[in-house]
Amino acid sequence: MISVIIPIYNGEKYIEKTINSVLDQPYKDLEILCIDDGSKDSSSEIVKSISDKDNRVKYIYKENGGVHTARNKGIEICSGELAIFLDQDDLWAKNSITPDFIKKLKSDKCDFYKCSYFDVNQSITRGKLHELPNDLIKDIKSDKMQHHSSYVFDSNFLKSNDIFTDEYRCEDWRFLMRCYAYANKARTYNNPFFMYRNNTESVSHSGDSIKSIKSSLDGFVKYEKLSKDAYVKESCGIWAIGMVFELIDKVVSTENAEQKVTDIIKEYDLQSLMRKHWHSEINEDKLNQINQNVELYIRKQKKNNSRDRILYSITRNKLLLKIFERKKYSIKVSEFI
Repeated sequence: MISVIIPIYNGEKYIEKTINSVLDQPYKDLEILCIDDGSKDSSSEIVKSISDKDNRVKYIYKENGGVHTARNKGIEICSGELAIFLDQDDLWAKNSITPDFIKKLKSDKCDFYKCSYFDVNQSITRGKLHELPNDLIKDIKSDKMQHHSSYVFDSNFLKSNDIFTDEYRCEDWRFLMRCYAYANKARTYNNPFFMYRNNTESVSHSGDSIKSIKSSLDGFVKYEKLSKDAYVKESCGIWAIGMVFELIDKVVSTENAEQKVTDIIKEYDLQSLMRKHWHSEINEDKLNQINQNVELYIRKQKKNNSRDRILYSITRNKLLLKIFERKKYSIKVSEFI
C-alpha cells in the first residue's frame, strides 16, 4: 500500500482536483490521508463527500498548528509501506503511478526514491519537465535535493529514524536534509508523477516576505546549532548564509536600512557562519561591500529590487504573463492531466 499525505488548510479551491488526480491512478492500493489543519472554509465538506464515495480517502481533523504538524501527523498514522507527500494545490500526472512502477520501487528496497517531476504554471496549461535518469544515487550526501513531493519514501525509514518536519518556514528542505543524512540506499527514477503548481495564492507565496525569510532563517540557524549530524549541520549553515543575504537584500528598501543591515549581520553572527561553512564568492564579495560602505551597497541593491518589482508586475499582466510563461514553461501539459 502507498500512503499519500495531504496537509489541508483552507484548500477548497483545489483539494477536490488534487485528491481525484490520486484516485484516478492505475495503481489502486492507496490510502489518502487528508490532514485538515483547522480549515475555516468548506475543505472538510469536500473531503468528507469524496470519502463517503471512496473509503481510501481518510479525513483527519486537527487544531491549527501549521503544515509541519499536519505532515508529522501523516507520518505517524500512515500504514502504507511507501509514503508520498502532496500539497493541497498540486497534482499527480495521469497514468503515472502504475502497478509496475510500484513493483519496481518495492523490489529496490531503498530508503527513498527521487523522481522526475513537472513544474507548471498556476492554470496548469504549460510546464517544464525536470528529468532524471533511472539510476542508483552513488553518493547520497552529494546529491542535489528537489521538491519534497517528487520523492517516494519508505515509511519505516521515516518512522525508525524519527524524521520530522519542524515549525519554521522551508521545513520541507530541512526534512529532506534529515532524510539524506540517514539514508543508506536511494535511487532516481524517470517517472514524472508529480506536478508542482507555481501557485501565487498558496501559503508559501503569501504574507510578509521579510517575516517569511526570517522564519526560514531562524529554522536553519537553530538546526545548524542543534543537529548532531555533520551533514545536516553543514547544510543548514550553507542555507543560513544564503538567507541572511536574502534578508539583507529585502530590508534595504525599508526605513532605517543601514541599522537593520548591521543588526541582521550581528544577530545571525554572519561572519562566524561564513568561517564555519562553505559559501559562494558572490556572498563573500557582498559582505566585503557591506563592510566597506554599507550606504553604497544599499543604493545598489535598491536598484536591483526595482528591477525585481518590474518583473513581478509582468506576472500581474495577463498578456505579458502569457509571453513570460511560454519562455519559462516549454511543454503543453494538457496531455498529462
